[in-house]
Amino acid sequence: MADKFRYSKDPVDDDVRRLQRETEDNFFSKDKNGNLVFDGDIECDSVKVKGESLYIGGVKFKSPIHSNEDGYWKYNRENKQFDFTATANPEPHASDHEVGGNDLVTHDSLTGFVADEHIDWTSTSENIVTTGTIYGKGYRINIVAKTAAYTATAADDVITCGAGNQTFTIDLPAPLVGKTYYIKNVGTGVITVDADTTGSTTIDGDTTQTINQYECLKVVSDASVYWSI
Repeated sequence: MADKFRYSKDPVDDDVRRLQRETEDNFFSKDKNGNLVFDGDIECDSVKVKGESLYIGGVKFKSPIHSNEDGYWKYNRENKQFDFTATANPEPHASDHEVGGNDLVTHDSLTGFVADEHIDWTSTSENIVTTGTIYGKGYRINIVAKTAAYTATAADDVITCGAGNQTFTIDLPAPLVGKTYYIKNVGTGVITVDADTTGSTTIDGDTTQTINQYECLKVVSDASVYWSI
């Protein structure tokens, strides 16, 4: 338990004595090591520390080794104290931002960030995974047009097939959970959709499905087989 701080001399003037007692009772105390602790909020232009450390609000500020050097204070979570670093500039964003330190990025305009610290979604191949709901406007899906045998890829969404009386097969890749394909026959021939490229995959229990002119087959995968929707 902290001891109350007491001035070494008792002033003669009554007003000074009252101010001194108020300060002793409400603003300062000493910890078990004799360090001075500020028990309340303070507002001042500067604080001169002649001891090992300074406490404000119960948080320890280690005294700078060289008080005339430029530097900055940074909170040390492990030791629950502020450490002084003698340098003219804060540490770079790349190290500070990750631990909640000095954040030099203007996030509203996304300027001033360090390369590779933020994702450029125009060229990334990363997936977005969320347990919430994604809302968007102007959402588009990928459409490919085929006039000959073709194996669908994970990047395809809609596959239009045929340009006249053409008959060929669209092979589906190994099932990927949640992946949906729309296969539309825009020709006059018959299009076969084959799910058995891996030897055990089916569409509603069958290895193949056929679609005639202007028919559309929509299938979705559960990572094991395809189901028509």
